[in-house]
Amino acid sequence: MASDRKQPSRVPVTRAMAIVARVAVAVLGGYLLAVSFATAMVNGLTLPRAEAVDLAISLSFLPYAGAVLWAFAARTPAIAAVGILVPVALLVLVQVGASALAAGGAV
Repeated sequence: MASDRKQPSRVPVTRAMAIVARVAVAVLGGYLLAVSFATAMVNGLTLPRAEAVDLAISLSFLPYAGAVLWAFAARTPAIAAVGILVPVALLVLVQVGASALAAGGAV
C-alpha cells in the first residue's frame, strides 16, 4: 500500500524566505546597530580614548542582542528591518551633527 505512506512535510517557500529575511535582518542590522552604537558611545564619553573604546565595544553586544530579538519578535521581516534601521539612521545623524559641531561648522 504505497498510498498510505506519508509525504515528508515541507516548509513553504514563502515561510522559508521569511526566516532567511529575518536572519539577514538580525545579522546585518544587528551589526550596523552595534557599530553605530559603539561609535556614538566612543565619541560621547569623556573618558580617555582607549578606555572609551574598550567600554563601547564591551557594551555593543547589548544593542546587537536587542536587534536579534527584535528581528524575530516583529510581525513581519519588513517591520523588523525598519525597527532596526531607524535607530541606526538616528545614531548616524547624531554622529554627523556632532562631528560638524566639533569642526566648528553648521550641519
